[in-house]
Amino acid sequence: MKLLFANLFVFLLILSAEAEVFTSPDGFQFAVELKFQKSTIMLGEPIYIDFEVKNLSDVDLGVLWGGDYRNEFGRPESFDVKVIDRSGQIVPKPKLYNFGGLSAFQKSPVGKSFNFRLYLPHWATIEKTGEYKIEIEKSLVVRKYVPNNMKFEGSPQTNPVKLNGELSVVAADDKKMGEIIDQIGKALIEGSDTAERLAPFINDKRIISYLAQAIEKNVWLMRHLAKFNDDGALRAIVSRIGDADQEVRRNVSVSLALSVHPQAPDYLLQMRRDKYYAIRLDVIHFLGKTKTAASTKLLREMLRDENKLNSDEAKRYLQERGEKLK
Repeated sequence: MKLLFANLFVFLLILSAEAEVFTSPDGFQFAVELKFQKSTIMLGEPIYIDFEVKNLSDVDLGVLWGGDYRNEFGRPESFDVKVIDRSGQIVPKPKLYNFGGLSAFQKSPVGKSFNFRLYLPHWATIEKTGEYKIEIEKSLVVRKYVPNNMKFEGSPQTNPVKLNGELSVVAADDKKMGEIIDQIGKALIEGSDTAERLAPFINDKRIISYLAQAIEKNVWLMRHLAKFNDDGALRAIVSRIGDADQEVRRNVSVSLALSVHPQAPDYLLQMRRDKYYAIRLDVIHFLGKTKTAASTKLLREMLRDENKLNSDEAKRYLQERGEKLK
């Protein structure tokens, strides 16, 4: 079943840009092309684009990957992806914090391809129907693959690549969107990495039940339930509030702090005596942003937190309110 759902994301691929052929600095040919999951999507439908590097030479090649994946989305900042509307305006990119990451050469055997999968919602939030140009730039590092000697330091110069594609965005059809949500949702439950990257960008409540099931295997998906003012979404978050794993509970506290559900704060405050200091700190930060008499009273209580960072933060918030501390 997992393979079946994974394949659902493969057979829809269509070529939307002709391949361009390059020669690596050490003399080997490869082609690069863009493959869009779809050329026409509905407003609010998340898709991916494969940036495919195909080995045209008679030796195995190595393609440098990574170095830029540690952010909220896993968006690779070594790419420059622009989504441009018909008026020539670039759709703004979601802002992220980047933390660097590991790099390594990935083997691309003779006649085979290596794909960088790019998720369109990571690069732009499209809010209007119409025709869009997708412009993708990447400085590729490709060279002959030599086992046990593929350090990226001192690599040959890069091959600058710039490819374009076109995307049509049409009005959403409720029935068709439901079918897409079911497709992505089922793959999500099966653990598909692609589905895990697409599902968080679906704002339709029909994705909630799938996310609620998926967090049993991947608790990091929990915070994506926070954007829904929905009882089912809140129940899914709260269901793990007493988990023995402190990282699971931490996801609960973060998700509750982000949640738009009006009852979420009540559950978050129940965690203010959790044994994991980071969860108590989440509560303190929430209280610090909630300027009420009740929050001030609880911040005073948390001045006695055994963790100095926590007690100092509670103190800071109280001082910012002009509260006198004994």
